[in-house]
Amino acid sequence: LALAGFFLASTQYTYKAALFVPMLVVAFVGSEIVADRGFLRQNWRGLIFCAFVAVLFFAPLGLYFAAHPDQFLERPSTVAVASSGASTLVDNALKVAGMFFWRGDDNPRSNLPGRPLLDPFLAIGFIAGLVTCVAQIRKRESRFLLLWLIVMALPSVLTDFAPHFGRDIGAVPVIPLIVAYGLNAIIDRVKLRWQLLTAYGLLFTGLAFSAYSTIDAYFNVWGTRTGLFDSFDVGILTLAQKLHGQ
Repeated sequence: LALAGFFLASTQYTYKAALFVPMLVVAFVGSEIVADRGFLRQNWRGLIFCAFVAVLFFAPLGLYFAAHPDQFLERPSTVAVASSGASTLVDNALKVAGMFFWRGDDNPRSNLPGRPLLDPFLAIGFIAGLVTCVAQIRKRESRFLLLWLIVMALPSVLTDFAPHFGRDIGAVPVIPLIVAYGLNAIIDRVKLRWQLLTAYGLLFTGLAFSAYSTIDAYFNVWGTRTGLFDSFDVGILTLAQKLHGQ
């Protein structure tokens, strides 16, 4: 719990999307208090200790931002679309939902422009994982996975240029967990030995397909795009080096 508090505070020293990590923790603890009457009685000391450690390690940054709130809010306020109306938020939510299967981030810095986050094989596991989480919502891990996905996708939903893979970085770890959760649920339903061997054969074939398609997209397609010169500001860097030389 001390380490959990330390790493919770440490996230706040990284990317602005980490502002949603404490929201995820509060949402999860709140859901467990509602779902499990004994949760708070069993864990209140540990939760207080975790929160104390988190506040302690966040204090230097927190005190600085208390004195300079404009620096804390400048970037979030410039990219937020909340003032644009409900229609923009709904449109962003649909785009973020579609990034898994239909169209991903268009920014070459984060993605092969437009490539969906999941290939067809992983998409099957992801859908199976979501269905399993909903069907087993009484299990703590199912609630946690769903909350993690929803809360850490909000930075992209609430800002411009959705879907934005960079702002969804907090959701990156939970996506393969949900895929694995779904594939494991599918295999668990197989009872006969020959069916199990077939299922594992399809599993490894699918993983090999995913690995190959990703490697090909990264090295052979994305890596050879001439647009990367502009996307990574190579021209600006070259100009700065020439100015520095003079």
